[in-house]
Amino acid sequence: MSFEIAGALIEQAVLVFFRVLTMLATGPVFSFKGVPAPVKVGLALGITYLLVAPGGNPPPPAADGVTFLIAVGSEVVVGLLLGFVSMLVLRAFELAGGIVGMSMGLRFPSSISPMLPDQGG
Repeated sequence: MSFEIAGALIEQAVLVFFRVLTMLATGPVFSFKGVPAPVKVGLALGITYLLVAPGGNPPPPAADGVTFLIAVGSEVVVGLLLGFVSMLVLRAFELAGGIVGMSMGLRFPSSISPMLPDQGG
Protein backbone atom coordinates (compact mmCIF):
# COMPACT_ATOMS: atom_id res chain seq x y z
CA MET A 1 0.00 0.00 0.00
CA SER A 2 1.46 3.30 -1.02
CA PHE A 3 0.23 6.82 -1.30
CA GLU A 4 1.63 9.98 -2.71
CA ILE A 5 1.26 13.51 -1.46
CA ALA A 6 1.64 16.25 -3.99
CA GLY A 7 4.12 19.01 -3.19
CA ALA A 8 1.48 21.62 -3.93
CA LEU A 9 -0.81 20.05 -1.31
CA ILE A 10 1.93 20.29 1.31
CA GLU A 11 2.59 23.92 0.38
CA GLN A 12 -1.12 24.69 0.64
CA ALA A 13 -1.30 22.98 4.04
CA VAL A 14 1.70 24.93 5.32
CA LEU A 15 0.18 28.23 4.19
CA VAL A 16 -3.17 27.42 5.81
CA PHE A 17 -1.38 26.27 8.98
CA PHE A 18 0.54 29.53 9.34
CA ARG A 19 -2.59 31.61 8.82
CA VAL A 20 -4.60 29.60 11.36
CA LEU A 21 -1.77 29.51 13.90
CA THR A 22 -1.18 33.27 13.82
CA MET A 23 -4.93 33.87 14.01
CA LEU A 24 -5.16 31.65 17.10
CA ALA A 25 -2.09 33.26 18.64
CA THR A 26 -3.59 36.75 18.40
CA GLY A 27 -7.30 35.93 18.58
CA PRO A 28 -9.57 36.55 21.55
CA VAL A 29 -9.69 33.20 23.33
CA PHE A 30 -6.37 31.50 22.66
CA SER A 31 -4.02 34.48 22.89
CA PHE A 32 -3.98 34.44 26.69
CA LYS A 33 -1.00 32.95 28.51
CA GLY A 34 -3.21 30.35 30.20
CA VAL A 35 -3.49 28.42 26.94
CA PRO A 36 -0.29 26.41 26.37
CA ALA A 37 1.51 26.63 23.04
CA PRO A 38 1.11 22.90 22.23
CA VAL A 39 -2.66 23.32 22.46
CA LYS A 40 -2.55 26.19 19.99
CA VAL A 41 -0.33 24.27 17.59
CA GLY A 42 -2.44 21.11 17.87
CA LEU A 43 -5.64 23.03 17.28
CA ALA A 44 -4.06 24.79 14.30
CA LEU A 45 -3.00 21.42 12.87
CA GLY A 46 -6.51 20.02 13.35
CA ILE A 47 -8.15 23.01 11.69
CA THR A 48 -5.61 22.84 8.86
CA TYR A 49 -6.42 19.18 8.31
CA LEU A 50 -10.14 19.94 8.21
CA LEU A 51 -9.65 22.78 5.74
CA VAL A 52 -7.19 21.06 3.40
CA ALA A 53 -8.29 17.40 3.59
CA PRO A 54 -11.62 17.72 1.75
CA GLY A 55 -9.52 18.25 -1.30
CA GLY A 56 -10.17 19.75 -4.60
CA ASN A 57 -7.41 20.78 -6.89
CA PRO A 58 -4.50 22.36 -5.03
CA PRO A 59 -2.90 25.41 -6.58
CA PRO A 60 0.27 24.91 -8.58
CA PRO A 61 3.44 24.75 -6.49
CA ALA A 62 5.50 27.88 -5.95
CA ALA A 63 8.13 28.61 -8.55
CA ASP A 64 10.95 28.88 -6.02
CA GLY A 65 11.69 29.16 -2.31
CA VAL A 66 11.60 32.95 -2.23
CA THR A 67 8.09 33.02 -3.66
CA PHE A 68 6.98 30.49 -1.07
CA LEU A 69 8.55 32.48 1.78
CA ILE A 70 6.78 35.61 0.56
CA ALA A 71 3.51 33.65 0.51
CA VAL A 72 4.16 32.41 4.08
CA GLY A 73 4.87 35.98 5.18
CA SER A 74 1.66 37.24 3.64
CA GLU A 75 -0.32 34.43 5.32
CA VAL A 76 1.22 35.36 8.67
CA VAL A 77 0.24 39.01 8.15
CA VAL A 78 -3.31 38.04 7.17
CA GLY A 79 -3.58 35.76 10.21
CA LEU A 80 -2.33 38.53 12.50
CA LEU A 81 -4.86 40.94 11.04
CA LEU A 82 -7.71 38.44 11.42
CA GLY A 83 -6.78 37.79 15.04
CA PHE A 84 -6.38 41.49 15.79
CA VAL A 85 -9.71 42.42 14.23
CA SER A 86 -11.52 39.64 16.11
CA MET A 87 -9.86 40.78 19.36
CA LEU A 88 -10.87 44.36 18.57
CA VAL A 89 -14.51 43.36 18.05
CA LEU A 90 -14.55 41.41 21.31
CA ARG A 91 -12.98 44.34 23.20
CA ALA A 92 -15.58 46.70 21.74
CA PHE A 93 -18.37 44.52 23.12
CA GLU A 94 -16.54 44.29 26.45
CA LEU A 95 -16.18 48.07 26.61
CA ALA A 96 -19.84 48.57 25.73
CA GLY A 97 -20.83 46.16 28.49
CA GLY A 98 -18.61 48.01 30.96
CA ILE A 99 -20.19 51.33 30.04
CA VAL A 100 -23.70 49.92 30.41
CA GLY A 101 -22.75 48.28 33.72
CA MET A 102 -21.27 51.52 35.01
CA SER A 103 -24.40 53.47 34.13
CA MET A 104 -26.51 50.86 35.93
CA GLY A 105 -24.33 51.06 39.04
CA LEU A 106 -22.96 47.54 38.72
CA ARG A 107 -19.34 48.72 38.88
CA PHE A 108 -19.75 50.54 42.18
CA PRO A 109 -18.42 47.67 44.34
CA SER A 110 -15.17 47.67 42.39
CA SER A 111 -14.56 51.28 43.39
CA ILE A 112 -14.61 50.36 47.09
CA SER A 113 -11.41 48.75 48.28
CA PRO A 114 -11.92 46.38 51.25
CA MET A 115 -8.19 46.54 52.05
CA LEU A 116 -8.16 50.28 52.80
CA PRO A 117 -9.91 52.01 55.71
CA ASP A 118 -11.45 54.59 53.39
CA GLN A 119 -13.10 54.26 50.02
CA GLY A 120 -10.90 54.36 46.94
CA GLY A 121 -11.86 56.27 43.88
